[in-house]
Parts: sequence; C-alpha cells; structure tokens
Amino acid sequence: SMIFDIENIGSRDASDIEYKLYTGSSAADKTGVVSSLAAGKRIFIVKTISYSESGTYYPRVAVDHNNKIVEKDEGNNFKEMELVVG
Repeated sequence: SMIFDIENIGSRDASDIEYKLYTGSSAADKTGVVSSLAAGKRIFIVKTISYSESGTYYPRVAVDHNNKIVEKDEGNNFKEMELVVG
C-alpha cells in the first residue's frame, strides 16, 4: 500500500480536490476526489499498488492537477517517492 496526505494549508475550506496516482506510466493508475477539506486540515489517503518485478520505482501523486483550486503556491501539488521492490 501507498499512503500519502493532502493538506489544506490555506485559510479557506477547499472542495472537490482531485488527485491522481501514477505508478510508472504516463496515464494515472488511480484517481480520486476529496469532497471537502477544511482550512488547516490534512487527510491521509491509502491506495494499494503493486509491481510484478523487483526493482526501484518512482510512483507520484498529483493533487489539483488542473489547477481548479486558487492557491498561492501551485508548486507543492506534486510528490514523487522512491519505492524499492525486492
């Protein structure tokens, strides 16, 4: 499983927050929507991902990829992680 968080660091509540999880291809493998997230709050998302071969992978998460939510910093909407499968 992969766990990531979405945090609303703004001063206003946010709604319909879209996220996409990419496990290695250019197309999103998992998608979802957080219906609402109050200002200053965080939510943790758990998704099951698997790889059929050993190796190092770089799954990544994109939140608000279409920039529908007005933000001061759009640069913190992407996160890539290193995952070693042995």
